[in-house]
Amino acid sequence: FITLAISRQDEIEVGSRTGALEALVAERTSGLREALGALQAERAERRDAEERFRLAFGTSPDPMVITRLRDGLILAVNPGFCALHGVEEEGVLGRTVVDLGLWLDADARSRFAAQLAVTGAVRDFEATFRGASGEARTCLVTAGVLRQGGVDYVFSAGKDVTEARATAARRQRLEEDLRQAQKLEAVGRLAAGVAHDFNNLLTAISANVGMAHASLASDHADREHLDDALEAVKRATGLTRQLLTFTRRQAADPRPVDVDELVR
Repeated sequence: FITLAISRQDEIEVGSRTGALEALVAERTSGLREALGALQAERAERRDAEERFRLAFGTSPDPMVITRLRDGLILAVNPGFCALHGVEEEGVLGRTVVDLGLWLDADARSRFAAQLAVTGAVRDFEATFRGASGEARTCLVTAGVLRQGGVDYVFSAGKDVTEARATAARRQRLEEDLRQAQKLEAVGRLAAGVAHDFNNLLTAISANVGMAHASLASDHADREHLDDALEAVKRATGLTRQLLTFTRRQAADPRPVDVDELVR
């Protein structure tokens, strides 16, 4: 009887331990499934991110390049980079930007590298590069350092602002020309007002001098002085006419002249 009781107790204990072990196995299996699912989701998300990056890298019209930080070795370039600099992908991979002579300002390249080494990122750094035809191209460069497999790499993307800067400069010149034209217009209006007022004064002077001239005898000594005054009034009237012509308030009256006579 005692032996049967002990056997029964052992069976119960074994069953209990078996149940606990099965529960632990089930718990660990569930945890592994969750971890595996999370890992698979992470891998899928990483693949999607890599695919989006490849798509953006390969289709962007802006120049992009991936280099090794320690020596500037070019590892990847996109079509925008090749178009900007007039190069082929096969001709630049495995070389450095220094070898290719793409930076036209060595000091700017040094500042860019120093800032990148200190902060790990550069945003909208203005630099001048050699274009496809050898011309200077102004770009705003944004770059960042990324570590992979214990090696630091640099991803750089640029924005060619050469045409935009030229357009802005032309717009600025046009605005300056417009301001100058507005100033000239204001001067013209002032000159027109002065010319009209001066012309009214000349009309009064001419009328009074003319009446005084007519009242004197032909042999009077003062007639010569009045003749000079009338000639001066005539010249002053010509000046006011020129002012009005300058301000477009009076139609021009061009006439042929003898330059030699004017010089004399």
